[in-house]
Amino acid sequence: MADSSDKTESENKPDGSSMDLIGKTLGEFEISRRLGAGGMGEVYLARQKSLKRDVAIKVLRPDLAANETALKRFQAEAEAVARLNHPNIVQVYAIGEENGLNYMALEYVDGKNLREYLSRKGTPDLPQAINLMKQIASALSRASEMGFVHRDIKPENILLGRKGEVKIADFGLSRCFADEEQVNITRTGTTMGTPLYMSPEQVQGKTVDPRSDIYSFGVTSYHMLKGEPPFRGATAFEVALQHVQNEAPSLAEARPDLPRELCAIVHKMIAKKPEDRYQTAREIIRELNRIREGMPQSSPLVGNSNSTQPVYSGATQVVTSPAGGMDIELVPVSSRPRWLYPLAGLVAATGLGFALNMVFAKTPVTVVEKETPIVLEPAVSANQKRIEELQAHIEDKSLKLEVVIDDMLELIFCMTREKQFDQAMKFFEDAELRKRSSFTSDSGSHYRVPKNQLIKLLSRLGKGIILSLKDESKASLKEFSEAMKIDFPPKALLKNDGPSPMATFLKENQIWKKAVADALERDVINLPPTERNIDPKFDAYRSYLPRMSITNPAPANKKQ
Repeated sequence: MADSSDKTESENKPDGSSMDLIGKTLGEFEISRRLGAGGMGEVYLARQKSLKRDVAIKVLRPDLAANETALKRFQAEAEAVARLNHPNIVQVYAIGEENGLNYMALEYVDGKNLREYLSRKGTPDLPQAINLMKQIASALSRASEMGFVHRDIKPENILLGRKGEVKIADFGLSRCFADEEQVNITRTGTTMGTPLYMSPEQVQGKTVDPRSDIYSFGVTSYHMLKGEPPFRGATAFEVALQHVQNEAPSLAEARPDLPRELCAIVHKMIAKKPEDRYQTAREIIRELNRIREGMPQSSPLVGNSNSTQPVYSGATQVVTSPAGGMDIELVPVSSRPRWLYPLAGLVAATGLGFALNMVFAKTPVTVVEKETPIVLEPAVSANQKRIEELQAHIEDKSLKLEVVIDDMLELIFCMTREKQFDQAMKFFEDAELRKRSSFTSDSGSHYRVPKNQLIKLLSRLGKGIILSLKDESKASLKEFSEAMKIDFPPKALLKNDGPSPMATFLKENQIWKKAVADALERDVINLPPTERNIDPKFDAYRSYLPRMSITNPAPANKKQ
């Protein structure tokens, strides 16, 4: 299976003509059986003779292939998608033409699509759902970085391999024939397809960007977690209209067993306005990681290597000697007859110590000498491992600042979760930033802010966010105030008579913009009521999110 939008129950092409290619050869691909049919053509399982591997062959409908302009666009898009090398994206191997048939060779995924999975097994458990969402988000993140918008994220296009891997099909290809084949959303009595997952801007025919894919991903996640999509109707038009006008029913009310944070992530993904959603899929991955780290671990109990506390394995109690060298394996307590215990107490009370030994002599203690003792390392949290990964990436001198700047923000959240406030503050000292990042001569040009100003700005913003998370509101506001005072240097002032470096940078980096807005809002809430008359200049940077009421603020440590 390579294209989960295929309809295996259909034996004819969408235009009504039949196409039987079983047993035939297209190029170096020997076709063995039909996998299904979709809007763009039919899909077959084939064998690539040169590499001796199974592939999926998608054969374009003749009526689409007859459109020369659309066909060229399809070929160009396929060549571009072929460069989208990612473990969670179905890979394009080749495109070709044989005997008037235009085809594409795709990676073959042996498994089922998400819709089939949900119809057969129901909603996945929480760890599996988070794992699936992270893989989908990873694919969307890679695609958006490469300039691709899928435009048709839905359960049918999400393939699940037998080993749990996720593969997204048809990346970027749905737009190739968009002019020739618009989705009909006015017919009655039809099965709801793509309109179930369309973003509001897509329904309205507006220009779409990666945030449209995030919306469709959110609707798909809602469907996966609840068992049905948020909107239904008698016609595709009715469903599409709901995406524009109606708010989705509360997922938390339908699934009170789910973490409320996960439900909030899904609802933010399906916000009506693109600017109210997550701006990148990387943000979603970070949020999912936070939820995953807070879940109970199912791994075995791991202790310190110097501990003499028992480690339980099955029903056998094993005590590891601190010196190593041998383990003493005890017969499980549960295997001793229960009547021995009151008898042992009676014997001990009467002072017959020798009898006690005799009673338990039939419960042997086996000493097993091991050549290589097992050393249990202290457990390291996934969050701490992520901190180390981020630090290594940030300190890679070959990378430009704009590549690692989002990692810097993620590092703040990871370190503050570990209560490493001092280390985080040190990291964002002006001098430390200059040493830790590449800051090549053109660093900052991506944000149209000169290098020195950008370093100062990152230092102030980073420390302001850290102090806000530490609930030191006054110190945090002071850092943000200093950040607003940073101006372009004299030479640059001649070319920059517009927004300040802070406004310019945050406009270009929505992730940091949201983090600053959240920090400022938190600072205001944490201030005493008599001190909330803060500088009006802050309002421009608090407007990323809807204004929160501060009349009766909740305590800083209370979850909203």
